Amino acid sequence: MRKAGRELELKFVLSSEQLERLKARPSQLGLSTAKPITRILRSTYYDTPDCALHRQGLTLRVRQVGRSWYQTVKAETGVRGGVSHPLEVETILRGRKPDLDAIASRAVRRQVVRAIGEKSLGPMFETVIKRTQHHLKTDNGSEVELAFDQGEARANGQSTCICEAEIELKSGGPQGLLAIVGEVLSGENLKLGDRSKSEIGYALLTGAVAAAAEPLKAQPSAMNRGDNGGESLEVASRSAVHLVLHNWQAVLVSDDPEAVHQMRVGLRRLRAVLQLFRPLLKNAYADEMETSLRDLAKGVSQIRDADVLTTDIVEPLEAHEDKPASLEPIRQVLLAQASAHRAEVRRWLATPELVALQLKLALLPAIASNPASKKRQRRMLQPAQAFAGRALAANWKKVAKQGRRFDELNDEERHELRKDLKALRYTIECCAPLYPEKQVKRFVKRLQLLQELFGYVNDVVMARRLAANRTPELQCAIGYAIGWHTAHAGDTWTDARSNWKKLRAARRFWE
Repeated sequence: MRKAGRELELKFVLSSEQLERLKARPSQLGLSTAKPITRILRSTYYDTPDCALHRQGLTLRVRQVGRSWYQTVKAETGVRGGVSHPLEVETILRGRKPDLDAIASRAVRRQVVRAIGEKSLGPMFETVIKRTQHHLKTDNGSEVELAFDQGEARANGQSTCICEAEIELKSGGPQGLLAIVGEVLSGENLKLGDRSKSEIGYALLTGAVAAAAEPLKAQPSAMNRGDNGGESLEVASRSAVHLVLHNWQAVLVSDDPEAVHQMRVGLRRLRAVLQLFRPLLKNAYADEMETSLRDLAKGVSQIRDADVLTTDIVEPLEAHEDKPASLEPIRQVLLAQASAHRAEVRRWLATPELVALQLKLALLPAIASNPASKKRQRRMLQPAQAFAGRALAANWKKVAKQGRRFDELNDEERHELRKDLKALRYTIECCAPLYPEKQVKRFVKRLQLLQELFGYVNDVVMARRLAANRTPELQCAIGYAIGWHTAHAGDTWTDARSNWKKLRAARRFWE
């Protein structure tokens, strides 16, 4: 028997107490379709001495289940935000040794053979797991396999404990996974897993220590010209979700301002994707996610505002000879504000409600690109460029309408126009590969410059709030900073007017 396909799985790290408390719950709730099965799984992972398979995102294991031996190859491995979505190829073997010729997928077999090359293949580490497995069926008909795993990984005479829950979708829609989490794991302080068993084994093998999450910068859009709406929606949303979830963890452990900045970039990109493919997502789930993303962005922006005031308002004055002596106290006030906001936001991001939101975000690409409605499934087959053209035209119309009153805009209206310019830019960046590269770059360059000019003007407006409830000395220094920047903001607004005229006259490549 052979099977090949994508595995969609959620992973949670549990304490031993949680595991004992939870492993009988599916049966107690009447969710199991059969008696749970408990068995020992002994898996040996194979690779070359220099871990060539691992470097290529591949794993090859042979697992003993009872008297049978199963070979499993996984490609595109890795756990992101508690979600694993690799390509999996499984084969029953006649013995305990790997058989590359038995890999059912020709493409995956080629990847494995190419990665190994002339090098030898041998056992690297093993995992021994006691698994209690439930087969569940949700109200919407999805079939789900829930496994509670406890055991260890072993390598080089050392071992590390494994205690986790895995929820794998066997059939039906990915929302079935959320339904099981809501019923079986409710009330628990859950921690989303960030490493597969193979990653735990490789870390033990190499002695690698899990590093704190570093800020991750946005990558260019992976859309392809000729893709349909469903394909582009999944690719674009997966990229944006990865950016959000990675930097979410970085915000929790790092004071680097880039973590918050890139998390907000990810949120804007994801909102742009949802807006871009709005005709495919007209449902309550999409509306709920849009609201959640907006609230999440608003919550983390508190840190970003204090960081921006430090870098864009105070630091530019450091080189001036006539600067007030109390600029450093202003910096310390802003740093204290950022620190207080960071602590508050970290507590908020770790609440059960926000952990649940992480899970919904991680599953969003799979749920969004697999609609239940047949009508929406047919819409998914339309060319992605059709959705892009409509979205870009709508964004531009909104910007152009406000731009007609450019010289009459008050501070609040300027801020709104700035946000609309951002939305237009992120939508363009999302679907850039669908259009001629030179035309896109030329338009984005003008748009980005105008956005930066608007950003500076907005920062000056925001800085005026600093003077409230400060000592006279600080108020004097803040007044100096605001006065200096206000004068420069006037020149900036003149530049913005000129750049707006150039942008308005630029060729709109999507038309």
